[in-house]
Amino acid sequence: MFQVAVARVLAVGGRVRRLSVGLRCPVDGAPLLHLDNVRVVATTGEDEARRGD
Repeated sequence: MFQVAVARVLAVGGRVRRLSVGLRCPVDGAPLLHLDNVRVVATTGEDEARRGD
């Protein structure tokens, strides 16, 4: 079992734009995964059409 922390930044319309995640071992406190302020890119066809992809 791990301790998890998640933070997100939402754009207008409620879509996730940025994400931070941390996993930590509760036994020794060692961080196992840390993602900080990662950009989230939408993958819907509507978003691709808007960007011109």
